[in-house]
Amino acid sequence: MPTSTSAAAPATVLEVRRYFPTTRERVFAAWTSAEALKRWHAPDNAVVQDARVDFRVDGHWHVRMIGNDGQLHTS
Repeated sequence: MPTSTSAAAPATVLEVRRYFPTTRERVFAAWTSAEALKRWHAPDNAVVQDARVDFRVDGHWHVRMIGNDGQLHTS
């Protein structure tokens, strides 16, 4: 992970690593395609109701799902 000598370094960094027996392109699409997120980005039997991705500068990433307990969860 790169280090920064700047005093304005980010306070929080998240790095996720996992290896899949597939191509990099398919993994990238799974994280950046709203339709792909709807198929896999929910724990257990929760249901993704809405997924939106916009990776432009100042864009947003949004997932809304209903959990097994009936509660609404958003990220």
